[in-house]
Amino acid sequence: RKRMDLSEFKYKVWDNTRKIGELMNTILNRWGSEYGLSALQLRILMELHQNGPQTVGGLAGSVLISGANISTMCKKLESMGFVVRNRDSSDERVVLIALSEKGGQIIKTIDRYYEEAIASEMGEDGEKNLEAIICGMEKINELLHLLADDNDD
Repeated sequence: RKRMDLSEFKYKVWDNTRKIGELMNTILNRWGSEYGLSALQLRILMELHQNGPQTVGGLAGSVLISGANISTMCKKLESMGFVVRNRDSSDERVVLIALSEKGGQIIKTIDRYYEEAIASEMGEDGEKNLEAIICGMEKINELLHLLADDNDD
């Protein structure tokens, strides 16, 4: 069996992370289109579902887009009825973006699509395969964090 050199590894990581991102956007665009949502809008709703209400700035950091863009997107999502804006009771100056009931229902529906699709593809060793995939992704993430930290010096 041929050993992989570091250059080949680097290009495989770059290529696969790009492909994963593209495929996730394709899937999210397909699932979101039924509700008039883009992949990015759907990611915002998923972030709110997973981590609860957030400030505009916090949400921008979570989905990796600028504050101005997230603010515009949240206004649009609010006008569509998918999110609500609430003032923080401990500090009235802070506005929290939260998933509305309508937004929550859409995420639950999409979660079902996702889980059914994955379950049908994983077969008998599904749980073992999922754990191996996550383990590999976490190792890549750790490696990339180390490389990012090295460049901060």
